[in-house]
Amino acid sequence: MRLRSFITFTVLVLAGATGVYMLAQVCQAGLVALGKHKENAQSWAYALIVFVVACLLPYGPLARVEVALVLSCVAAAALLGLRLRAAR
Repeated sequence: MRLRSFITFTVLVLAGATGVYMLAQVCQAGLVALGKHKENAQSWAYALIVFVVACLLPYGPLARVEVALVLSCVAAAALLGLRLRAAR
């Protein structure tokens, strides 16, 4: 039972991160359509930095990557969303 709940939790975390990543992709398309390529690239660069820093956390390998993925997707979606809102 314990393995099953671990796998379920992992799948839920990855599914949530994928949903947030899709939101970031929508915001990215909006920024590109408005000609805000620099802001788009900066947002993804900051998300990459968040991913790398989160990978350095002292967790197990799977937990590190899960946390890094979630945090970087949230950072990308938030930054892209805020910049899209400011560009309108």
